Parts: sequence; C-alpha cells; structure tokens
Amino acid sequence: MTGVRIIWAVLAVSLGACAAPGAASAAQRFTTPTGSGTTCSQGSPCGLVTAVNSAAASDEVIVAGNQGSYGTAASPITTRLTPATSGQIHGAAGQPMPVIYSNEFFAIAFLGGGTLSDIDIEDVNANGIAVLSGTNADHVIARGGSAGCAPGLGETVIDSVCAGGDSGIALTSSANIPWTMTLRNVTAIGTADGISIDAADYAQTVNATNVIARGGSADVATSHGTGGSVAFNLDHSNYATVSQGAGTSITAAGSGTNQTATPVFVNTAAGDFHQAPSSPTIDNGADAVANGSTDFEGKPRTFGLRTDIGADEYAPPSVLSESVSSVTAQSAMLGGSVNSEGGPDSARIDYGTSTAYGSSVATSALALSAAPQSLSAAVAGLSPWTTYHFRVVVKNGSGTVAGPDQTFTTAAAAPAPSIASCVVPKLKRKRLKADRKALNKAHCALGKVKGHRSKRAKVRKQRPKPGTVLPAGGKVNVTLG
Repeated sequence: MTGVRIIWAVLAVSLGACAAPGAASAAQRFTTPTGSGTTCSQGSPCGLVTAVNSAAASDEVIVAGNQGSYGTAASPITTRLTPATSGQIHGAAGQPMPVIYSNEFFAIAFLGGGTLSDIDIEDVNANGIAVLSGTNADHVIARGGSAGCAPGLGETVIDSVCAGGDSGIALTSSANIPWTMTLRNVTAIGTADGISIDAADYAQTVNATNVIARGGSADVATSHGTGGSVAFNLDHSNYATVSQGAGTSITAAGSGTNQTATPVFVNTAAGDFHQAPSSPTIDNGADAVANGSTDFEGKPRTFGLRTDIGADEYAPPSVLSESVSSVTAQSAMLGGSVNSEGGPDSARIDYGTSTAYGSSVATSALALSAAPQSLSAAVAGLSPWTTYHFRVVVKNGSGTVAGPDQTFTTAAAAPAPSIASCVVPKLKRKRLKADRKALNKAHCALGKVKGHRSKRAKVRKQRPKPGTVLPAGGKVNVTLG
C-alpha cells in the first residue's frame, strides 16, 4: 500500500502543476492497431501511444476495437499511456471492446481527470497496475499483476471488472487528501485482497452498491495512517471476509441487503467473470439509473427481476426463429433471427442427417445490439433427396443457446439428359468408315449394308433419305458401290 499512497500524495499536491490550460476546442483523435503518423484523423488514424500521449487537454481519443488488439500478451506495449488533463479515452461505438496489452508498471495513468470507458487493459507486468486513475471509469476491464484498478480522488467506477494477478489486489486506493469514492456494479477479484483502501492521514469514504469483492486474503480491507479514517459503506453487494483496521468501518458482511454466498463465474481460473446461471448474484442487486443502462460489455443492465450484483448482467441470448430457403438437390440457404442481448456474440448453424448434426457453418456477422437480428448461411455439398436436420446456435458472455431442431429435404437429383433424336445425315458418296462416324454423331445407327465391301467402296444409296427424323438410335440402311 505504501507505493500507492506515495503516488496519490504526490498527485494531490501536483494537480495544479499538471493541469494545462483548456484547449480552444477539444479534438477527436482516432487510433487503430496499425495506425501511424501524427494526423490521428478518422481517415488517417495514428498509433495508440501517439493518439493518447500527444493529445491536448480535453481531447477525445477513440480506440478502434474491430481491427485486433493493441500489442499482445507476448509482445505488449512498452510505453506508459498518460492522457492529457480532462482527456477522454473510449472504444469506438458499435465495435467490440478494444484490448490493450501493456508491460508498464502503470499501463495507463490519468494525472488530471477525465474519463475512461469501453476499454480492456491487460497489464502483463508482474508488478503492474493496469489503471492508475484520477478519473471516472465505466465499462472497463482492468487486470494487472499488482492491481487491476487504482482509483482515487473522488472517482466513480461503474460497470467494470478489476482483477489482480499473482499476489495482486483487484482494486486499491490510497491518498493523502480527503475524498469519497463511488463503486457501482463492479466485480473486483484479487489473489490477495478484493478491495483494499488505505486512508493515509485523511478521512476517506467509499460507497459501494451492487459490488462483488473477492480476495484470497480479504474480500474488503481497510487501513489508515495517523489521523486518517475510512468509512466503507456497502449495500446489495457480495463479500464474505473483511480486514478492518483500527479506526475504520466496513458494513458487516451479510448484513442488510448484502450476501456472503460464493459467486459462481463461468471460469474464474481463466479470468472469465461472467456469472454462471447458478450464481447467487443474479437478480439480487439494486435497480437505479446510476447503474447505467448496460453491463460492462453492453448487455442490458437489468435483465430479469432486478439488476445483478457485479459488472456482468446474466442475459443469455435467444433464438427467435429458424428458416430454410432456396433448397436444391445439393444446397440450401439456412437462417433465422436471434437476440444476443447486446453483448459480444457469435452464431452458427449446425446441420447434418441426424440430430447429432456433425457439420456447422458460421453465419453472417451480428451487430452489438439488443434488438432482434437476422442471420443466414449457405450450405452446399448436400446429398439429393435426403432429409437434413439443422438448428441455429447463438452465444454471448452469459451462455450458448440452441434453437429447436428443424428439418428440410433436398430435391431429387436431376434426370440424366435425354439423347437427341436421330436426324439422318447425308451418307451418299462417302466411305463406310466415315459414314459410321457421321451416324454416331447424329445419334443414329448403321443398319443393313448391301453391295460389295472394299476399302474404296462408297455409299451410292441410303434409306431413309437425309433429313429424316428417327428415334435416337434409328437405323439407316446403305448400299455400297
């Protein structure tokens, strides 16, 4: 905690020096993983470090999320992101949440207020802190070896996931000035503490609603220095163990609207903190406009009876309809409509000659929307006159849902092309070998041959006469001479 306390103590006395005069008008700056140069326009985006660190006060940095990640776990960004005073950094609307990999001690450090939203920051530094923030954060995923989130100075954190790595704290803060922090619908999972607040030498207040806090040492921990105090107020939250320093207060675990039952996630070990269907946190939060309209990844903030506790809202997708069209002997167009409830999603269509299916095809891409969407996929290589089963399958963070089994039958194989009629060719004055070729080409056959056969013999008579139409394979009689 000492290192964090020093950070915020220095910050508290230096904000005036950090704050630059407001820009005449805030500019929009665009960045993509492959951006370059310094223009940072929508048509000519720049790299992430340039977009953030070269921004002026109050500039808005728009981070594309549909073109891959910024760095990778194996090759992370090695420059700290330091937004300008009152800077705004957020993911691009309608796109997946952009992922930023960093190896810095602080992946991103706000030193003069601003907003951070719709961003996933993964600090792979074993001692790293993903977000050092003197700003408001919403719809953020922050993971760091030492800490995920380190908010302070009256910050509000909503609809966000904070996770600490090995011996890490999910959300931690310490400051040498008085402040009040607000947490709403936050999931804080740490290997050491879930949430740890050090008041240093001043009075600090934390108001937490709809928060999941879980840690290996304590779910919620408080401490203070000489003259400091902490009042940690929780409601409609999930935590079981507390470490309460002298002179501090924490709302008792399990009291009032709080719960102590262990939350159930999809895959805690893998860092997937979506709620599993059996989690006690589902439908047990407090409804409020202050929660925001969507969860951390864009699903409706309230789905079901009430708002869930934590960053995630359990809102599984649904298959609304299934359809088949354009059926031929060997192909068909399969489709339907789904509602992915706004979260990142994917869809496919399973098909085969039984309900085991055995084959699948990806559908057309789905938008990040909570409205019904149509999808389709063409399948080929089918067998004629065969009954096939199919179903639409859609997935989001809350689970995978398959529609009911449907069937269709391919068309019969097309009949073999009919052989044309025999149109008798002209054979007179041709040798017999040439006549046979002409007859075959005309779908006719050689009938009776009269006269003397020799290599030089030619046809002098034929019956029927040229141009006569016979059934395919009709015979033509010839007389040689």
